[in-house]
Amino acid sequence: MEVRKIKPEEHIDAMKILSIAFRWSKDFSDAYKEPEKFYNGYETFRAFFNDDNKMCAAMEVSSFKISFEGKTTAMAGIGGVVTLPEERNKGYIRKLFQYCFREMRENKQWLSFLYPFSSEYYRKYGYETSAGKVKYIIPLASFKHFTNSGKLKLYIPGTDDSYIRRIYGCFVAERNLAVLRSDILWKHHIGEDPYMNNIYTYVWYDSKEEPQGYITFKCRKRQDLGADMLVKELVWLNNEAFIGILSFLGDFVPNYRDFIWETTEFYNLSLLFPDSSCVKTELYNLGMCRIVDLEEVLKLKGCPEGEGTLAFQVVDNFLEWNNGCFEVSWNKEGVKVVKKVCSPDLSCSIQTLTQLITGYASLEDLIWSEDLKITGNRDLLSNYFKRKLIYLNESF
Repeated sequence: MEVRKIKPEEHIDAMKILSIAFRWSKDFSDAYKEPEKFYNGYETFRAFFNDDNKMCAAMEVSSFKISFEGKTTAMAGIGGVVTLPEERNKGYIRKLFQYCFREMRENKQWLSFLYPFSSEYYRKYGYETSAGKVKYIIPLASFKHFTNSGKLKLYIPGTDDSYIRRIYGCFVAERNLAVLRSDILWKHHIGEDPYMNNIYTYVWYDSKEEPQGYITFKCRKRQDLGADMLVKELVWLNNEAFIGILSFLGDFVPNYRDFIWETTEFYNLSLLFPDSSCVKTELYNLGMCRIVDLEEVLKLKGCPEGEGTLAFQVVDNFLEWNNGCFEVSWNKEGVKVVKKVCSPDLSCSIQTLTQLITGYASLEDLIWSEDLKITGNRDLLSNYFKRKLIYLNESF
């Protein structure tokens, strides 16, 4: 038995398992004639092989640079977690995670994120819900009352996009888990032909001709011959840009009916409309985060002003290096983290601590939790664990 990175020629086996597990169809008829056609993307796969060298399970581990506490760090995105039906319930995924977590730690990927099919399943590997999502559905006819003090221009893929990247960079600078996009990721977001694929990016400019926001949306045709506007991304640097973009969207009536936007941040948009009942919202969980190396993440975590010391007793049933008591002290010279035997101010599992450290939940949000035990200064702990803006608009 062996767990390892796959070879280029083994990528087709991983894709076949994906095809079976996720029920998607793919033509593999050219695999033996032109095997190199299936090599692309093999680098991200890790797989479990049995004694007969049969690939039984696999997962993808993609590397991202993200914004966390105003700093840049690495995150491992987990996707394509699959096992052949006849090989399930043998502990292969557990062995894969054990291998991948060690690899993440070596690569200084202190955090990991995934989109679960089951929260309960991934919780046993130390992941916990750490990002929510809200879906807004609003008739575009309701946007007519907004006023626009600037102008918008259609971005054409292949032309200069540095100003779009700058807007995004400013927007996500203080938002946790936001991906700092590579050229490949930017092509995914704004690289499609608007005339061929009906995906459009419009940039908002203020009176000084400075770009201050943008929206990317897709036209989704309806059975009644109309269309809805599916927003892929909406980013703005000030209220003037936000309202200006909303005003512009009202001009798409009657070509489009509904504005549909899914985002990881909650905005009470009903306050912006005279008839608040026109704003429909759906709230649901988006994904789960995992602290791979707690000591390193605590060094990144922002601290209250001044100086202070807190100690956290943590239980991690999967990664032994995260078990124990971690003392965090901070002053004007910086943050120091020491793993030592001491009296904790707070005790909990790695899952609960992940929610607190990412800013998904505040101390008050989890005060009812049986997993959380507070023995230290509650005010200082509350000041240390505050809710944070979380933004994640990548799929993997």
